[in-house]
Amino acid sequence: MSLEHLQDLSGTVRTLRIILFALVSGCLTFVGIAVCLQIAGGLQPNGAFLITPIALGFCLLEAILQAVIPEMQTAAARRRVATQQPGADAVALLGVYRSRVIVGAAMCEGGAFFAVIAYMIEGHTAILIVALLLVVLILVRWPSEERLRMWLVAQYEKIAQLRGAVAA
Repeated sequence: MSLEHLQDLSGTVRTLRIILFALVSGCLTFVGIAVCLQIAGGLQPNGAFLITPIALGFCLLEAILQAVIPEMQTAAARRRVATQQPGADAVALLGVYRSRVIVGAAMCEGGAFFAVIAYMIEGHTAILIVALLLVVLILVRWPSEERLRMWLVAQYEKIAQLRGAVAA
């Protein structure tokens, strides 16, 4: 199946939107619970400054890796697809797109959860901002059919270049 045969990308987009919505709502719910517990006096943060810097470092690492790892996945998949006979490229690339969106968003979610846990233990409000910034990075991945189509076109061009390099 080639890109020309992929007119309806709505199923992939809809599935990814549901997954990203679940990740974002889980993060925001956890932030909300932590803030409400703090306001109600249900949390007794120790005020230390040990876990917060560790969480900050972890969140920074996750923010970097959420961009790097999906790109590495995509490059490896392109090389694999370029060595195969053309035909099922679009199906393979749709799987890669789904995987890269989910992996990147899940990394951000993990960092956000760690940040909220650090807030619950130590009570430093600034780490909640880091959690919310990671949620924004999840939302940046929000798919649309046009965005997916443009990504597929770019991948086809790169695969064609790889196939040309192999044939030469």
